Amino acid sequence: MPNSVSDLTTIRKSNIELLRIVGMILIVAHHFSVHSIFNFSPDTVTVNRLWIQFLQLGGKVGVDIFVLISGYFLIKSPKIKTSKVIKIWIQIFTYSILLYAIFTFINPELFGIREMLSNFLPVISTKWWFASTYFVLYIISPYLNKLLNNLDKQTYKQMLVIFAICWCLI
Repeated sequence: MPNSVSDLTTIRKSNIELLRIVGMILIVAHHFSVHSIFNFSPDTVTVNRLWIQFLQLGGKVGVDIFVLISGYFLIKSPKIKTSKVIKIWIQIFTYSILLYAIFTFINPELFGIREMLSNFLPVISTKWWFASTYFVLYIISPYLNKLLNNLDKQTYKQMLVIFAICWCLI
């Protein structure tokens, strides 16, 4: 049992953690199915082929899960924390440079000015699309929050329907 209000903010929500784990598994399954080499004949339908195609859907669902979790925690955030922006940017930059250095060391043919710039400016070049998108989402979240928190319930529902039609049906 928490002793103070500050203890309440440090309690982890196991249901959110479980959802995050499910999202990670779905994304890993998606990457496995998309980036592995499977030789299925385009003329035949097999259980294995259907399973691999089903796993490919996991990436989109996993990304949606992470965005929803982010929205859940960011909706009450009134302002941007500069330290968090810097932390996210440093993480993206460090991993981008580190991975580029490792892969270039393994295969020097990967070295090029365009690739180097892309890895030194990972957010601008959207080298890692989800990290870049999350970075921008974090920066604009206080403004989105002001918009969402000032909508009446009916307008909010209408906006959700429009978004659902745009992103799910179209």
